[in-house]
Amino acid sequence: EAVLKAGVRVTGCTVHLIDAEYDKGLIVWQSAAPVLAAALFAAHPVNSETAAWISTTAELSFTLLCLIAFFLYLGSLDAGERAPSGIFSPFTLKYRILPAVLYFVAILFKETAVFLPLLIFVHDIFRKSRERLFSPGRVRRYLFFGVFAVAYIFVRLSIIEGMGPAMKLHAYLTGFQYFLNAAALFGKDMRMLILPLYDYPLQLLDPVYSLSDPRALVPLMFVPALMISALIFRKRTDPRYYLAASILVLPILPSLYSVAVSRHPYADRYLYFPSIGYAMLLSLAYRGVALSLLSRGRKAPLYALTAAFASMALIFAFWAASRNGIWKDDLTLRLTALKGSEDNYVMIHDLGGIYLRTGDPEEGFGLLEKALRLNLTSAHPDPTMIVLTHKVLADNYAKQGRTDDAIRHYNGALRLEPENIVSNYNLAILYREKGFYQDAIELYSTALLLAREPWQFKDIYHGLGDSYAGKGLWDKALRYYKEALSIGPDDAEIRSKAEDAFKKASGRKAG
Repeated sequence: EAVLKAGVRVTGCTVHLIDAEYDKGLIVWQSAAPVLAAALFAAHPVNSETAAWISTTAELSFTLLCLIAFFLYLGSLDAGERAPSGIFSPFTLKYRILPAVLYFVAILFKETAVFLPLLIFVHDIFRKSRERLFSPGRVRRYLFFGVFAVAYIFVRLSIIEGMGPAMKLHAYLTGFQYFLNAAALFGKDMRMLILPLYDYPLQLLDPVYSLSDPRALVPLMFVPALMISALIFRKRTDPRYYLAASILVLPILPSLYSVAVSRHPYADRYLYFPSIGYAMLLSLAYRGVALSLLSRGRKAPLYALTAAFASMALIFAFWAASRNGIWKDDLTLRLTALKGSEDNYVMIHDLGGIYLRTGDPEEGFGLLEKALRLNLTSAHPDPTMIVLTHKVLADNYAKQGRTDDAIRHYNGALRLEPENIVSNYNLAILYREKGFYQDAIELYSTALLLAREPWQFKDIYHGLGDSYAGKGLWDKALRYYKEALSIGPDDAEIRSKAEDAFKKASGRKAG
């Protein structure tokens, strides 16, 4: 009876002790619920990416840290306020400072972890307690989370110099359309958690333009309806359902900004933490139905229910295992992504780069040229990718000795990015090698205006000296060789050229 009372306190359910067999069954079936939650989380197919792809280590790390921090916070509630409250007391260090430190480290791994204090706040709202919303006790529990959140903002501003993203993609969308696409992304996240039908990785955004698009309309209608229902039935619903729903929804919200900053807004890895909430919801539903069947002595349906949930976990496990091979290597990943869309110019660009690195230049050049065509002819060309593809093609054509092709692509890159010092400098080299000395001088002069580092100035002065030498203007060539030597006085090649230029300039004057 003592064990059952403890179980009642933990699970929050009301039970009536009927007989010894029922008592034993109650413990068994209530224990099955958390086991089921763990199995569903471990086997869910959306977690294949996070577990199999080394690039998602940040998701694994911040999830672990947030869970430990949340567990310690819950432990502080069980410990109560009777513990010593000094700032260096064991209670404060373990239950106040340590969770906040873990939260701080979690944000350093992935900014998505910013949701944790909000999750704690929602937990406290639905927790059965007479404590006021912003009582002194609650403020003390939240204080260190606030301190470390401010510390993170300071670090972010100091190191990264700004809180905004480095770039904003999909600039053709209006602010309202960004919101619609975020709603559509949320709807897809929910669908993939509930019914994880196979979805190809690294897909480009298929934009939503109006509210009439069901991909945005359905989530925008569903979420308010769910919130209203939760408020209406709040007093008649187990508060753990609200906690599970919060764990499902809150970690997704920061990832919705990926519409603005990522070419591939949807990714399974964003659902790693939310899948915990989904598994909890299913296990809570299972526990409720199981206890109801047990109280009525209906064991056959109870066994069938358990078998159904166990089968679901088993199917998930095989499903996840079949997806793990996607992340075997870069080539497999890109080829799999192209099965989802043959016009995915980012994946075609990446494939071209892979073939160039693995010694198949013709295949690589063909794919990169195709990626460029697809991008340029798409409804909304991506200028950043256009420049990048031009540069990769130009660099590799130059290495292969295909100077005309390299010149064509450097010019293509400079049309969109005229102040790129590397493209100006590299194109100047090619023009100089072909004997177009005046064009080379103009490009070197542009690069000179953009240069910031001493080695850049040295190389540009060297190039200018060679270009003027090619035109037979030895005085100017000597001038730039001297400028280069003032930065790199030990460069034997430039010194030899300077001496030669001096002789020819002196001989011309003598003549």
